[in-house]
Amino acid sequence: MKYFVFILAFFFGTTAWSQSALNKKISVSFTQLKTEAALHIIERAASIKFGYNAEIFPADSLITGVFDNVELQIVLDKLLGKNYAYREKGNYIIIKSTKEIQAKNEKYIYTISGYIRDSETGETIAFASIYDSATLNATLSNEAGFYTLNVEQKPGEISQIGISKSAYKDTFILVKPADTKVLTVELDKIKDSMPVAALDSGKRNLDKNIFVNSLTNAKQRLQSLNLSKKFTKGWQVSFVPYLGTNGVLSGKVTNSASFNIIGGYAGGLNGVE
Repeated sequence: MKYFVFILAFFFGTTAWSQSALNKKISVSFTQLKTEAALHIIERAASIKFGYNAEIFPADSLITGVFDNVELQIVLDKLLGKNYAYREKGNYIIIKSTKEIQAKNEKYIYTISGYIRDSETGETIAFASIYDSATLNATLSNEAGFYTLNVEQKPGEISQIGISKSAYKDTFILVKPADTKVLTVELDKIKDSMPVAALDSGKRNLDKNIFVNSLTNAKQRLQSLNLSKKFTKGWQVSFVPYLGTNGVLSGKVTNSASFNIIGGYAGGLNGVE
């Protein structure tokens, strides 16, 4: 049973699944260009901006590439290889070298992406939940089954990424910065399960309380529908039910201390509100 605190609310959640910059398909070609020059060509083709320290690229490095209608993330993987980690932030792609991260003892913050598919039919699965088990950072696959997720980990760590969808078995994969960042995951359907929820399932009434349904957004409700796993965190702070430190997994998180400015939404409470 979900736990909902209603103090005062004039806010309503919205649903928006915008296309990821890393999902954009581009066509570019260049021969024996310096890395920075090649990245400028990619910027124009993808209508994005790169952020990086120019010193991370060897001054004498020259690259050649021919890509015809290929997703941006695959292009970057082919050109930059395993010596770089990059993540999406709005319309920017932040690039850092692994040497730079290790030298400064920083955390790796990079983006993984790919498609979620049905293991039997090969069809893509819309609105599946993809989450980092350690940080609880989470996202949903879009209408085409494509997802992007920012992963944060210390040098030497391996992150466990969970993928869940109603009527499918939970699946977990392990990732680290040196891995290929394009990861397509196949889910096995649970036998004799109820039919997979319709695409508008985020609007269905997952809680009987009218305030819960009007003041939480579709992403939160879809995550609650998809995940059977529950999480615990020491504390949480919410401004409104759909904006807080528990993120979009709030309906599955139990806290021991909870602070709500206007209202909050969580899976449970075992302590002080």
